[in-house]
Amino acid sequence: MTITASAIRPVSSLADGDIRFDELARDQWRVVDARLPHDDATAVLGFVCVVAGLLEVTTLARPLEIEFCADERAARAVFLDALEEAQIPSALRAV
Repeated sequence: MTITASAIRPVSSLADGDIRFDELARDQWRVVDARLPHDDATAVLGFVCVVAGLLEVTTLARPLEIEFCADERAARAVFLDALEEAQIPSALRAV
């Protein structure tokens, strides 16, 4: 598999309004970059699910770290922070 430089989107240009929660189940969401087409796999930023009344947040930028948030606003902030810290998407580091 070859990944071109165009597959790496500038992370600094992502704003709160660009993050969309797509419902997968009653208490689970896929989080995507709404600026990209819905069928573009690189649009997936991570996942959120409800655990014990809190939102469990897993980002693809930091897949081994799980954060718990009290509300959607805090969960969105986790995605913005993770993407700000990531210079290269974690999936590309092993290439």
